[in-house]
Amino acid sequence: MNDLTAEIILSRIKKRERNHAVMVFDSIDSTNTQAMTLATGSAASGTVVIADTQTGGRGRFGRAWASPPGVNLYLSLILRPEIAPRFAGIFSLLGAVAVVNAIRRVSGVEAFIKWPNDVLIGGRKLAGVLLESNIAGARINHLVLGIGLNLNIPAADMPVEIRETATSLLEVCGCVTDRAEMAAALIDEIDSMVVLLESISPAAVLDEWRRHSITLDREVGVTGRFGHICAKAVDVDETGGLILRLRDGTVLTVTSGEVTLR
Repeated sequence: MNDLTAEIILSRIKKRERNHAVMVFDSIDSTNTQAMTLATGSAASGTVVIADTQTGGRGRFGRAWASPPGVNLYLSLILRPEIAPRFAGIFSLLGAVAVVNAIRRVSGVEAFIKWPNDVLIGGRKLAGVLLESNIAGARINHLVLGIGLNLNIPAADMPVEIRETATSLLEVCGCVTDRAEMAAALIDEIDSMVVLLESISPAAVLDEWRRHSITLDREVGVTGRFGHICAKAVDVDETGGLILRLRDGTVLTVTSGEVTLR
Protein backbone atom coordinates (compact mmCIF):
# COMPACT_ATOMS: atom_id res chain seq x y z
CA MET A 1 0.00 0.00 0.00
CA ASN A 2 1.25 3.48 -0.91
CA ASP A 3 2.10 5.31 2.32
CA LEU A 4 2.03 8.72 0.66
CA THR A 5 -1.44 9.73 -0.53
CA ALA A 6 -3.37 12.97 -0.18
CA GLU A 7 -6.15 11.19 1.70
CA ILE A 8 -3.83 9.73 4.32
CA ILE A 9 -1.94 12.98 4.79
CA LEU A 10 -5.10 15.08 5.15
CA SER A 11 -6.52 12.61 7.69
CA ARG A 12 -3.44 13.10 9.90
CA ILE A 13 -3.32 16.89 9.94
CA LYS A 14 -4.27 17.84 13.50
CA LYS A 15 -4.06 21.58 14.00
CA ARG A 16 -6.09 22.63 10.92
CA GLU A 17 -5.09 26.28 11.00
CA ARG A 18 -6.17 26.55 7.35
CA ASN A 19 -7.71 24.42 4.61
CA HIS A 20 -5.22 22.54 2.49
CA ALA A 21 -5.36 21.12 -1.01
CA VAL A 22 -2.76 18.35 -1.13
CA MET A 23 -1.43 17.08 -4.46
CA VAL A 24 0.76 13.98 -4.48
CA PHE A 25 2.74 12.98 -7.58
CA ASP A 26 4.52 9.69 -8.22
CA SER A 27 7.26 11.51 -10.12
CA ILE A 28 7.77 15.18 -10.91
CA ASP A 29 10.65 17.38 -11.97
CA SER A 30 10.49 19.55 -8.85
CA THR A 31 7.77 20.20 -6.28
CA ASN A 32 8.88 23.83 -6.11
CA THR A 33 8.62 24.24 -9.87
CA GLN A 34 5.12 22.76 -9.87
CA ALA A 35 4.06 24.85 -6.88
CA MET A 36 5.37 28.07 -8.45
CA THR A 37 3.40 27.29 -11.61
CA LEU A 38 0.24 26.65 -9.60
CA ALA A 39 0.79 29.79 -7.52
CA THR A 40 1.09 31.91 -10.65
CA GLY A 41 -2.43 30.71 -11.43
CA SER A 42 -5.24 30.54 -8.93
CA ALA A 43 -3.88 28.03 -6.39
CA ALA A 44 -4.88 29.03 -2.89
CA SER A 45 -2.54 29.75 -0.03
CA GLY A 46 -1.96 26.46 1.77
CA THR A 47 -1.82 24.34 -1.40
CA VAL A 48 0.71 21.52 -0.91
CA VAL A 49 2.67 19.68 -3.60
CA ILE A 50 4.39 16.41 -2.64
CA ALA A 51 6.31 13.93 -4.79
CA ASP A 52 7.45 10.38 -4.23
CA THR A 53 10.49 11.22 -6.35
CA GLN A 54 11.86 14.27 -8.17
CA THR A 55 13.79 14.14 -11.43
CA GLY A 56 15.09 17.70 -11.02
CA GLY A 57 15.02 18.39 -7.30
CA ARG A 58 16.67 21.69 -6.40
CA GLY A 59 18.36 23.12 -3.34
CA ARG A 60 19.85 26.50 -2.53
CA PHE A 61 22.31 28.09 -4.99
CA GLY A 62 20.94 25.93 -7.82
CA ARG A 63 22.34 22.72 -6.38
CA ALA A 64 20.71 19.41 -7.25
CA TRP A 65 18.74 17.71 -4.46
CA ALA A 66 18.97 13.91 -4.62
CA SER A 67 15.38 12.63 -4.65
CA PRO A 68 15.19 8.81 -4.78
CA PRO A 69 11.71 7.23 -4.70
CA GLY A 70 10.00 5.64 -1.73
CA VAL A 71 12.25 6.85 1.06
CA ASN A 72 12.23 10.62 1.67
CA LEU A 73 9.86 13.58 1.79
CA TYR A 74 9.81 16.26 -0.92
CA LEU A 75 7.18 18.90 -0.15
CA SER A 76 6.38 22.44 -1.30
CA LEU A 77 3.70 24.72 0.15
CA ILE A 78 2.21 27.86 -1.39
CA LEU A 79 1.78 30.93 0.82
CA ARG A 80 0.28 34.35 0.12
CA PRO A 81 1.26 36.30 3.24
CA GLU A 82 0.05 39.83 3.91
CA ILE A 83 3.39 41.20 5.03
CA ALA A 84 5.92 43.65 3.66
CA PRO A 85 8.28 42.14 1.05
CA ARG A 86 11.32 42.96 3.16
CA PHE A 87 10.20 40.26 5.61
CA ALA A 88 9.87 37.56 2.92
CA GLY A 89 13.23 36.02 3.81
CA ILE A 90 11.97 35.15 7.29
CA PHE A 91 9.91 32.37 5.72
CA SER A 92 13.15 30.58 4.88
CA LEU A 93 14.01 30.48 8.60
CA LEU A 94 10.38 29.72 9.47
CA GLY A 95 10.53 26.61 7.30
CA ALA A 96 13.58 25.32 9.15
CA VAL A 97 11.89 25.81 12.53
CA ALA A 98 8.84 23.90 11.27
CA VAL A 99 11.08 21.02 10.16
CA VAL A 100 12.81 20.85 13.56
CA ASN A 101 9.46 20.86 15.36
CA ALA A 102 7.99 18.19 13.08
CA ILE A 103 11.02 15.94 13.54
CA ARG A 104 10.77 16.21 17.31
CA ARG A 105 7.01 15.60 17.21
CA VAL A 106 7.24 12.46 15.05
CA SER A 107 10.53 10.92 16.19
CA GLY A 108 11.45 12.60 19.47
CA VAL A 109 14.83 13.54 17.99
CA GLU A 110 16.26 17.03 18.55
CA ALA A 111 17.63 18.69 15.41
CA PHE A 112 19.36 22.05 15.02
CA ILE A 113 19.51 24.83 12.41
CA LYS A 114 22.54 26.21 10.64
CA TRP A 115 21.80 29.66 9.22
CA PRO A 116 19.66 30.20 7.39
CA ASN A 117 17.78 26.92 7.06
CA ASP A 118 19.93 23.78 6.98
CA VAL A 119 18.62 21.26 9.52
CA LEU A 120 21.38 19.20 11.13
CA ILE A 121 21.71 16.26 13.47
CA GLY A 122 25.16 15.40 14.74
CA GLY A 123 26.65 17.98 12.41
CA ARG A 124 25.21 16.28 9.33
CA LYS A 125 22.51 17.69 7.08
CA LEU A 126 19.10 16.09 7.44
CA ALA A 127 16.93 18.60 5.60
CA GLY A 128 17.06 21.76 3.55
CA VAL A 129 14.64 24.55 2.71
CA LEU A 130 14.29 26.36 -0.62
CA LEU A 131 12.25 29.57 -0.59
CA GLU A 132 11.13 31.04 -3.90
CA SER A 133 9.01 34.15 -4.32
CA ASN A 134 7.04 36.35 -6.66
CA ILE A 135 7.12 39.95 -5.46
CA ALA A 136 5.72 42.97 -7.26
CA GLY A 137 6.51 46.36 -5.77
CA ALA A 138 5.23 46.56 -2.22
CA ARG A 139 3.31 43.28 -2.41
CA ILE A 140 4.22 39.61 -2.12
CA ASN A 141 2.15 37.84 -4.75
CA HIS A 142 3.17 34.41 -3.47
CA LEU A 143 5.90 32.42 -1.79
CA VAL A 144 6.74 28.75 -2.22
CA LEU A 145 8.37 27.02 0.72
CA GLY A 146 10.10 23.85 -0.47
CA ILE A 147 11.47 21.22 1.92
CA GLY A 148 13.56 18.13 1.30
CA LEU A 149 13.81 15.82 4.31
CA ASN A 150 15.88 12.64 4.44
CA LEU A 151 13.79 10.04 6.23
CA ASN A 152 14.40 6.41 5.32
CA ILE A 153 17.41 6.43 3.03
CA PRO A 154 20.43 4.38 4.21
CA ALA A 155 23.78 6.14 4.11
CA ALA A 156 25.03 3.60 1.58
CA ASP A 157 22.33 4.73 -0.87
CA MET A 158 23.15 8.42 -0.66
CA PRO A 159 25.13 10.03 -3.49
CA VAL A 160 28.85 9.62 -2.86
CA GLU A 161 29.44 13.37 -2.83
CA ILE A 162 27.18 13.92 0.21
CA ARG A 163 27.64 10.65 2.06
CA GLU A 164 30.05 12.17 4.58
CA THR A 165 28.01 15.32 5.23
CA ALA A 166 24.38 14.14 5.13
CA THR A 167 22.26 11.85 7.27
CA SER A 168 18.69 10.55 7.55
CA LEU A 169 16.31 9.74 10.38
CA LEU A 170 16.85 6.07 9.56
CA GLU A 171 20.56 6.48 10.28
CA VAL A 172 19.87 8.47 13.46
CA CYS A 173 17.02 6.42 14.91
CA GLY A 174 17.49 3.03 13.29
CA CYS A 175 13.79 2.87 12.43
CA VAL A 176 11.56 3.69 9.47
CA THR A 177 9.53 6.92 9.60
CA ASP A 178 6.00 7.04 8.21
CA ARG A 179 6.22 9.63 5.42
CA ALA A 180 2.54 10.59 5.55
CA GLU A 181 2.79 11.21 9.29
CA MET A 182 5.85 13.40 8.78
CA ALA A 183 4.17 15.29 5.92
CA ALA A 184 1.10 16.00 8.07
CA ALA A 185 3.27 17.08 11.02
CA LEU A 186 5.29 19.37 8.77
CA ILE A 187 2.17 21.00 7.33
CA ASP A 188 0.87 21.48 10.87
CA GLU A 189 4.10 23.06 12.06
CA ILE A 190 4.38 25.39 9.06
CA ASP A 191 0.81 26.53 9.73
CA SER A 192 1.61 27.17 13.39
CA MET A 193 4.67 29.23 12.52
CA VAL A 194 2.77 31.25 9.91
CA VAL A 195 0.07 32.00 12.49
CA LEU A 196 2.79 33.08 14.92
CA LEU A 197 4.26 35.42 12.31
CA GLU A 198 0.94 36.90 11.21
CA SER A 199 -0.83 37.14 14.57
CA ILE A 200 2.09 38.15 16.76
CA SER A 201 5.13 39.35 14.78
CA PRO A 202 8.04 38.27 12.59
CA ALA A 203 10.20 38.76 15.70
CA ALA A 204 8.39 35.88 17.40
CA VAL A 205 9.41 33.55 14.57
CA LEU A 206 13.01 34.71 14.83
CA ASP A 207 12.97 33.98 18.56
CA GLU A 208 11.91 30.41 17.75
CA TRP A 209 14.71 30.16 15.21
CA ARG A 210 17.25 31.34 17.79
CA ARG A 211 16.14 28.58 20.18
CA HIS A 212 17.18 25.95 17.64
CA SER A 213 20.23 27.70 16.19
CA ILE A 214 23.60 26.00 16.07
CA THR A 215 25.15 29.07 14.41
CA LEU A 216 24.92 31.91 16.90
CA ASP A 217 27.68 32.76 19.38
CA ARG A 218 30.36 30.85 17.50
CA GLU A 219 33.03 31.47 14.90
CA VAL A 220 31.87 30.82 11.34
CA GLY A 221 33.04 31.14 7.79
CA VAL A 222 30.58 32.70 5.34
CA THR A 223 31.02 32.44 1.58
CA GLY A 224 28.94 34.34 -0.95
CA ARG A 225 29.05 36.90 -3.74
CA PHE A 226 31.05 39.09 -1.36
CA GLY A 227 33.84 36.49 -1.10
CA HIS A 228 34.73 34.69 2.12
CA ILE A 229 34.42 36.12 5.64
CA CYS A 230 35.58 34.68 8.96
CA ALA A 231 33.69 36.18 11.88
CA LYS A 232 31.59 35.53 14.96
CA ALA A 233 27.86 35.00 14.33
CA VAL A 234 26.21 37.42 16.75
CA ASP A 235 22.50 37.36 15.94
CA VAL A 236 19.91 37.64 13.17
CA ASP A 237 18.32 40.97 12.27
CA GLU A 238 14.59 41.69 11.91
CA THR A 239 14.50 40.25 8.38
CA GLY A 240 16.53 37.10 9.14
CA GLY A 241 19.91 38.37 7.94
CA LEU A 242 22.95 37.05 9.80
CA ILE A 243 24.77 39.64 11.91
CA LEU A 244 28.53 39.09 12.03
CA ARG A 245 31.30 40.65 14.11
CA LEU A 246 34.64 40.65 12.33
CA ARG A 247 37.91 40.25 14.16
CA ASP A 248 38.54 44.01 13.97
CA GLY A 249 35.22 44.68 15.69
CA THR A 250 33.33 45.67 12.54
CA VAL A 251 29.71 44.52 12.51
CA LEU A 252 28.00 43.65 9.24
CA THR A 253 24.92 41.75 8.10
CA VAL A 254 24.72 39.21 5.28
CA THR A 255 21.44 38.15 3.71
CA SER A 256 22.74 35.23 1.62
CA GLY A 257 25.68 32.90 1.79
CA GLU A 258 27.02 29.50 2.75
CA VAL A 259 27.95 29.12 6.42
CA THR A 260 30.68 26.83 7.67
CA LEU A 261 30.79 26.16 11.40
CA ARG A 262 34.29 26.47 12.82
